[in-house]
Amino acid sequence: MSGCNNAGSGAIVGGGLGAGSGAIIGSMSGNAGEGAIIGLIGGALVGGLVGDQNERNDRRSNNRYDHYHHDHRDYRDYRDR
Repeated sequence: MSGCNNAGSGAIVGGGLGAGSGAIIGSMSGNAGEGAIIGLIGGALVGGLVGDQNERNDRRSNNRYDHYHHDHRDYRDYRDR
């Protein structure tokens, strides 16, 4: 799930993984369909949350990177004058 960079792709990947896992686990008790549906819903929710957090973290990292380089460029420009 670390490759999911936003809520949408996280929900899709999580839903797919959850449905597959739920179907396998559900088939052990004779309820593959119910297991797949429960896994789909749970996986989509968790995947959406993980994707959303990854996107927020990426934005935070980019902002820190931009501020750091922006401040240092200003200092060099000032020093060279």
